[in-house]
Amino acid sequence: MDLQELTDHFAIPGVLTFSQNENGLLRASITTPACTAELYLQGAHLTRWQPTGHKPVLFLSDRSTFTPGKAIRGGVPLIFPWFGGRTATAEDPRTDGPSHGFARTADWTLAFAALAGDDLHLTLTLAPNDTTRALGYDQFQLAYQLTLGAELRLQLAVANQIRRAAPL
Repeated sequence: MDLQELTDHFAIPGVLTFSQNENGLLRASITTPACTAELYLQGAHLTRWQPTGHKPVLFLSDRSTFTPGKAIRGGVPLIFPWFGGRTATAEDPRTDGPSHGFARTADWTLAFAALAGDDLHLTLTLAPNDTTRALGYDQFQLAYQLTLGAELRLQLAVANQIRRAAPL
C-alpha cells in the first residue's frame, strides 16, 4: 500500500495521519486525547509512545538510520522467526538471514484502524513474500494488534500453517 492508499483507507483526521520520511519509509503519526505515538510500517516498529502529560516512554537510538532494509534501533521491535543470528538445528541446517529475523525489516500491511474512546486500535499483518520464501518461510501469518491510549497494549499472533501428517 502506498502513502495515498493508506491515507484514503485509514486516515482519521486529527488522530491518524501518514507520511514518508526522507528515505521513503512509511510512518503513521498518532495523536489521541490520551497519547501521541509514531509507528513505521517497516518492521511494524513502534518508535514513539507518550501518554498525555507524561514524558516519552520508549528509547530510540540516535544511531537509527530509518533506511529501507535496515532495522530501527530502539522503540518496540518485532523479532520473528528467530532471535539473534539464525543458527542451524537438526531440522534446518541454514544459518543465513538477518539478525533477529526478517519481520523487523519487512514491510507490514495495515489492515485495520479505528478510534474507540481515547484509544486508537491498529492491526498490521505480515504474510509470506519473496524474501521470506527465499529464507525458507512460506507457511506463516502474523497479526500485530496495538492499542494506543493512556495505556499501551501490544499483541502478536503467529499462525503456523504447515500441515503435518498425523502419526499412524
